[in-house]
Amino acid sequence: APKQLVTSGSEGFFGPSTLQYMYLNGNGTFDHSSYTGQMCTGVDFLANHDDTTAIDLPSFHLYPDHHAEELCGRGAPQSDCALQWTEVQTRTRMELASSVL
Repeated sequence: APKQLVTSGSEGFFGPSTLQYMYLNGNGTFDHSSYTGQMCTGVDFLANHDDTTAIDLPSFHLYPDHHAEELCGRGAPQSDCALQWTEVQTRTRMELASSVL
């Protein structure tokens, strides 16, 4: 629509267009065979926000207490590990948004 900002509200997971970043999905582990089914669900941060879409603003959301819990252990939101995980998630998407999108 004219003069309206459009965004996706996406989870922001990495998908087939950025296989090199898929290890950042979820808890930071990457097993290609376990992601194969998810790769067809339509969530792909880069592809869902590129210039072939009507999306003006890339978006993603994080749940450090859930996504980083397995990597960092219980109580992840209070831990330095969860903070570092969140910073990497945010920085990677910001770098992709500024250099590719």
